[in-house]
Amino acid sequence: MLGNIQLGEIMRQLAGTIPADSILTNGADNYATWLHRHYSSTLPLAGCAANGAMGYGVPAAIAAKRCIRIAR
Repeated sequence: MLGNIQLGEIMRQLAGTIPADSILTNGADNYATWLHRHYSSTLPLAGCAANGAMGYGVPAAIAAKRCIRIAR
């Protein structure tokens, strides 16, 4: 591993950097919990799934985008 990566700090910096209406998704494995632990959102679907399976991230992002578009 190169350097000392702090995933919690990356999530906190994302929260202050990306637009508030950004859609973030994750998949399965140990890294998935960092998003839920350190990033908060005010979107209506925020946190609709605690985690997914391998390959869950892209389909979840597409579905979330579609649901947000319909809700607006």
